Amino acid sequence: GFLCETLEDGRALVWDWGNRWVLERTIGNANESPFSDRVTALDWSQDGQHLIVGSGAPSRFGELKMIRVADGGIAKDWGQVHSDSILVAKLSPDGLTVATGAAAKLIRLHRVDADVPPRTLEGHTHHVLGVTWHDDSHWIASASADNTIKIWDVESGSATRTIPGFGKEVTALAFVGRTNQVVSSSADRQVRVHDASNGSQVRVIGGPGEAVYCSVVAGKVPMAFAGGQDGVLWIWQLDNGQVLQQLK
Repeated sequence: GFLCETLEDGRALVWDWGNRWVLERTIGNANESPFSDRVTALDWSQDGQHLIVGSGAPSRFGELKMIRVADGGIAKDWGQVHSDSILVAKLSPDGLTVATGAAAKLIRLHRVDADVPPRTLEGHTHHVLGVTWHDDSHWIASASADNTIKIWDVESGSATRTIPGFGKEVTALAFVGRTNQVVSSSADRQVRVHDASNGSQVRVIGGPGEAVYCSVVAGKVPMAFAGGQDGVLWIWQLDNGQVLQQLK
């Protein structure tokens, strides 16, 4: 079937769920690779020309690189930026900063356009599993295995709010477009919507047997996507929690 969504900039997106995925390119192989250990985090640049890649050996190091998609070459190498595996890496909407979260409980901010030491955001007491940028690139929200979300002011580097109330680890999260709402998934099998400006819970959406990962498409009718180990992808309309699609 098809799913259509109108975006705020006037574009219409149509997904054909029957499309077949075809492998276009492999970066690295068993004999030669730009990555020194397992790849644990990925993010696209907005123009689709680069991949942000986090990798690293557990309890040894977390390595960060920017890869050119066209030829698999290294556009920027930040080196070993964490003392444990990078679990999430996200490029800011303005394209200037990469935020990484690691098993070592830290978030670090890495400049794309300058060779300067990373800034460190400290406060979580367990693995950092998810990071999302607000559309203005001034806020970051982070999800952790300490069962909380933290909201960070990028300029000051301080946590402005901690959002508790999760039964298990918070596994992924995403801001809803330009709003202050943040959607999160948790291993307690719930998808939640919170207001990042005051920490209040806006909505709880049930559904997946294991709500492990989530993302958001923010158009005129924002949608949340979530799925996990049961192999089912759920799609909701965020303003009312209505189920739009279940893909198995």
